[in-house]
Amino acid sequence: MKVTVKIKLWSKDPYSRYFAYSIDEPLHSSWREWKNRKVISRRYTTSFTVDLPEGRHYVEIAVSSPCRDPYYWDAEIYVDSNLVEKGRVCGNQHLRGYFTIGRPSIFEQIASWFKQFFKW
Repeated sequence: MKVTVKIKLWSKDPYSRYFAYSIDEPLHSSWREWKNRKVISRRYTTSFTVDLPEGRHYVEIAVSSPCRDPYYWDAEIYVDSNLVEKGRVCGNQHLRGYFTIGRPSIFEQIASWFKQFFKW
């Protein structure tokens, strides 16, 4: 099932940093080993679509900054426009947002069937 992930980051950090994310896989503790890293500064928002099987999943994010003020980054992780996690991020303090992709409830299935049958 396809889901859209949106990640928002902002900080008072005066320096550019590496940012990385992963899906269902922990990020390495060293930013030098991050696969999907990108250079960001002050504010950054990214959005992407990923196809995942039913079940529980997570998005993990990190920024290569020191873990002290003013270098922390604030972050929000959204999945299909729903906020799944928010918090402070730095090099040694990653943030994970958990979400579940599941089958629709029986009520949602019946409602969908009625909409199709009665052309609501």
